[in-house]
Amino acid sequence: MPVIPSPGPFGSVITPATSGVAPSYVGIGDLAATLGLTGLNWWGFRAYSLAKIGTSCIDVRYNDGATATIVTVAGGALDVATLNAGVIAHPGPVVVSQIYDQVGSNNLVIGSYSLNTVLTIADSTLNNLPSIACISAANNGFETSAVITSHALPVTMALVAKHTAATSDQNIFWASNGASSSLAFYFSNTNQGTFYDGVNSIIITATDSTWNSHVGTIPTSGSEIYAVNGTQSTGISTGAIPYGGGIAAIGQFTYHKVDGSWAEMGAFAGVLTAGQITQMYNNIHNYYNAGF
Repeated sequence: MPVIPSPGPFGSVITPATSGVAPSYVGIGDLAATLGLTGLNWWGFRAYSLAKIGTSCIDVRYNDGATATIVTVAGGALDVATLNAGVIAHPGPVVVSQIYDQVGSNNLVIGSYSLNTVLTIADSTLNNLPSIACISAANNGFETSAVITSHALPVTMALVAKHTAATSDQNIFWASNGASSSLAFYFSNTNQGTFYDGVNSIIITATDSTWNSHVGTIPTSGSEIYAVNGTQSTGISTGAIPYGGGIAAIGQFTYHKVDGSWAEMGAFAGVLTAGQITQMYNNIHNYYNAGF
């Protein structure tokens, strides 16, 4: 009987290993390329694509002040073994000081209002994969090291995050246009996620205290789509602004500060159909395997 290829960690097909050769990693960047997207910025705690394995992912500072650059390893994951060895040698919490932009040149650095950005090396609520908590009282988060280049629509954005709880607006990702507006993912109330195109908002259920996959796509005209864990809602993109032109930030703002955690965030040039959004959700879901 022939061997049938099975879905890879991002929903793409991986041929089963033969002769002791491990199957290839398929990152979200590999998937995006097959969907006609081009990465603009992407930050996370794994490899963006197969080609990015072995490159710098984050800079950390240990409790005694020692520093290290952590790369990704075979399989696409963060080099947790090196991180844990560092914790043994330098006991205490691990602070992330920089997250590398794996497709652009806008690394995330500790925000100007941040007090701490402690990495959870093995988050038990995220299948023991890494995450960073956002605590509004601590003002902790990241912002880009420079203005991100403005890019005309269409644009797609994807986020993996968990909201703790709140009854008012809390921004998790915000990309300023350098003027008076932004593209953003934010939590608009208890159990609510919002995708904002600079003018219009789409609101959908995003259960608090659980991890959620958020995907938003904005065409040059017509209906934009926002999906949380594959459930989709549509809105009109009339007046939507371009991506970038100002500073971007994750989990750190002078107002609308957020309580929750995040694991990855990316922006892409191009638009997805409803079916392609489902593919992206399935890919993210299969990688994290954390219940969402």
